[in-house]
Amino acid sequence: MKYFSKCFKWTLLSGFLFYSHAWSSDTSFLRGENLGFEWVIPFVGLLLSIAFMPLFMPNLWHKHYGKIGAGWAILTSTLLAREVGLLTMFHSLAVTLVQHYIPFILMIGALYVITGGIRLNIQAPSTPFSNTIILGAGTLLASVIGTTGSSMLFIQPFLLLNKERQVRRHLVIFFIILVCNVGGALSPIGDPPLLLGFLKGVPFFWPLMHLFMPFIVIFIPVLGLFYAVDRYQFMKEKRPLKPKATFKFSLQGYDNVLLLAGAILCLFIGEISFLKNSLNFFGMRVTFGDLVRDISLLGLAFASLKICQQKSRFQNQFTWAPLTEIIILFAAIFVTVEPVLTMLKAGDKGAFSGIYKVLTTAQGEPLTQGYFWLTGLLSSFLDNAPTYLIFFNLAGGDAQSLTTALSPLLVATSAGAVFMGALTYIGNAPNFMVKSIAEANSIEMPSFFHYTLLVSLILLPLFTVLSVLFFS
Repeated sequence: MKYFSKCFKWTLLSGFLFYSHAWSSDTSFLRGENLGFEWVIPFVGLLLSIAFMPLFMPNLWHKHYGKIGAGWAILTSTLLAREVGLLTMFHSLAVTLVQHYIPFILMIGALYVITGGIRLNIQAPSTPFSNTIILGAGTLLASVIGTTGSSMLFIQPFLLLNKERQVRRHLVIFFIILVCNVGGALSPIGDPPLLLGFLKGVPFFWPLMHLFMPFIVIFIPVLGLFYAVDRYQFMKEKRPLKPKATFKFSLQGYDNVLLLAGAILCLFIGEISFLKNSLNFFGMRVTFGDLVRDISLLGLAFASLKICQQKSRFQNQFTWAPLTEIIILFAAIFVTVEPVLTMLKAGDKGAFSGIYKVLTTAQGEPLTQGYFWLTGLLSSFLDNAPTYLIFFNLAGGDAQSLTTALSPLLVATSAGAVFMGALTYIGNAPNFMVKSIAEANSIEMPSFFHYTLLVSLILLPLFTVLSVLFFS
């Protein structure tokens, strides 16, 4: 909790400095067309640190990853201060923290805390058939309670069921692909990019109607491949198959189930008409809906920790370590990625103008395949929510036209943002969280690039099929 406390204090300090000076500061933001590639160095350096240091300097990384992340964030802050001045730098960081990072962490944290108090007991043999059923159920539930909620609910019983297996790494890799990413494609609750689309005016059931077939094209083959791989590993261990074994499910922590439903309902608070009014809070406008949502999430997490029974949390071996790592590293990611996103928003006027050439034909028509691949590949390394917004706006930004005449563009953008988050550990927040939980259960996970290589071998052929079938 030491790093958590420090991170929280620095967040409060940044907010305080902003609120103290925003009224007199120059609030003009960075212009992406004026930024050179030196602004990319902190973000790339952070990614390389996450990728290589756990592999080559594990002791240094695990002891000081918070300081390393802070170092790259400070480098970005220094560039900001040099470019726009100290006060505007604090303003820019405060906007990033208050409007993007803190709501993100509050939702992730609330779901992590609440689902930590729910215990799913699964009595079944550790066979490929059982594991496939559980993985499929977790994937389908992800669109109902979110990828984070489903991941936290299923990962511990899934690992516990297989605790005697000699090889377990493949279980976690396929879990990250399906439960942490693919499963969130069918509703705005499932994944943050779709939630942003919902808040922009995309109908709630639009993802279910338009992403269902792309979801099936990924879900069925990956689940089938998992069964084949798990059966191969199972037979190598010479374990007896019990195809007729019965499943028994039981649930503990019904009080937290109610809180989980409340956390999901918090997503809709901002849609209440009288809460859409905004408050000018020391120079920054915040809607009442956002304030109510964030305070409600804090209250629900507090109730889960202090009021609800803690037996299930104890049996789940609940630990703060995975959430602490998410809080610290994603704080650095949100700070260092902001200039990169600004450069991308500059379009053909910015340093990344070359990548936009693949988005249009010679006649100026948008290329659906370009939206799918660029949104996806950028989402796998950047945060997929703001990346989705960039391409949402590039496609016109009007939900009415994007859900009718330009629907293929929105399908491509949505599919890329959701599915390709599985390509890296940082493509989606639950990825890193599940990796940390697996390592806490003594499972040696692949390094950053080794994981990306393995998952790319599984998914890139399917993404190619998806691109030909739906986005040609």
